Amino acid sequence: MLGFRRNIAVFGYYGAGNLGDDVILYAIVKRLSRFIDKSRIIVISSQLNADLQFICSRYGVEAVSFRSLLGFFKVLFSSKVLILGGGGILQPGSTIFSIFLYSLLFKIFGCKVVLLSVGVEFPHSFSPLDKFLVRLLVGISDVITVRDLVSRAFLKSLSVSKPILVFRDLSYLIYDDLCRFRSNFEFNGSGNPYVILVLKDISSNVMPLRGEHLDVHYLVKVLSDFCNYLIDVKGLQVYFLIAQHGLKSDLNIVFKVLKGIHNFSMVHLVFYGSIPFNILLELFKGSIFVVSMRLHPLILASMMNKPVIGLSYSNKVKTFMYENDLGGFLIDLTRPYDFHKFKFVFQRILNNSESFTYNYVEGYYYEVLSKASIVESFLEQNI
Repeated sequence: MLGFRRNIAVFGYYGAGNLGDDVILYAIVKRLSRFIDKSRIIVISSQLNADLQFICSRYGVEAVSFRSLLGFFKVLFSSKVLILGGGGILQPGSTIFSIFLYSLLFKIFGCKVVLLSVGVEFPHSFSPLDKFLVRLLVGISDVITVRDLVSRAFLKSLSVSKPILVFRDLSYLIYDDLCRFRSNFEFNGSGNPYVILVLKDISSNVMPLRGEHLDVHYLVKVLSDFCNYLIDVKGLQVYFLIAQHGLKSDLNIVFKVLKGIHNFSMVHLVFYGSIPFNILLELFKGSIFVVSMRLHPLILASMMNKPVIGLSYSNKVKTFMYENDLGGFLIDLTRPYDFHKFKFVFQRILNNSESFTYNYVEGYYYEVLSKASIVESFLEQNI
């Protein structure tokens, strides 16, 4: 790791059982592999429960935990570029403080700092100090790219004068891989048809939109009723995909929903990380539609040409759905809703299933490729 100072450090919430973060890391490593002959790619995971061996074996890169002072400083001394890699890593409180601190250390030691398709989570909850730290972080960054217009607007509201490039979610970079998978996929059609439901445990550590109340108990009841409708009335199986496991597992809310379901023989639990990724893609491809509170299952489903229902508790799912003309298939959990709203959106999917062609996805792929080349040219000049 210390052989020469040309390494690329990638910092993010990796290796902790989160589907979205790991898809982002896969996309980053895939693009950075062109530099492998001159630089090592070293992942710094900010997660307390990060599985470093998982990162090393799945992505073929070195990995250290930010808690390991020795490992962290080895990366610090051997790197020329720090990439803050994708996802909603700009969050208020201790998160933005730690990200700024780590970035400042790399900057002091002569590294270039790249904000790569980063997202701002819960912008309304940033205190004056949080906003000040964001401005400092942007100030020491050499390349600034954000994943959506909301994040760019937030930075602009802080009077950021540097150029800000909107760089769609990095997961679109795996679109070509998914196209190859889809062309080779053969669904045998056996068994009952099924839907995929991806929930997020929002009972703690969540900051809902300002002035809006999110009743988790009511949400659980409505979800249980909707699952019973899908199973008992429509004859559909329900696959609960646990897209986040470990310390921050989504199992808690799934178990609460399961308590209200009548027919367990039609229910299945699938844990991301416990099955090969290609099997997970087969699950997506064989489904009728995907319902998700999490962003990246919606993006994966769209890249697999599957209808989606977005359940929004914050800005990112809502932004994704509206930006892609899917507002009619969005259920805003911070606004009045009920079981009948779920049935209505479900019926809308049945009536419009043929219209889910997602023609924009290929355009997003080439757009992200084009903008990735800008970042890669910067890296080429600085490693």
